[in-house]
Amino acid sequence: MEIRTILKDDYEVVDSLIREAFETSIYGYNDKAKLVKKIRNSDSYVPKLEVVATAKDGEILGHGLMSQVEIVNEKGESL
Repeated sequence: MEIRTILKDDYEVVDSLIREAFETSIYGYNDKAKLVKKIRNSDSYVPKLEVVATAKDGEILGHGLMSQVEIVNEKGESL
């Protein structure tokens, strides 16, 4: 298995992988693939923080995405 940065050509496969993984989950799908697309289109998206796990033949087996967040207290102040 190899972990590598995602390529734009991987997006469609990853979308299907997310749907398949969460359709039968007790937590449900809840548009998780749409959330990933929103993060990719945000100003805080860092391409190096989105990775896929691939088999030796190149098949995508898994996906990981981290994103920057801003933590704000109850007064609206950034922490």
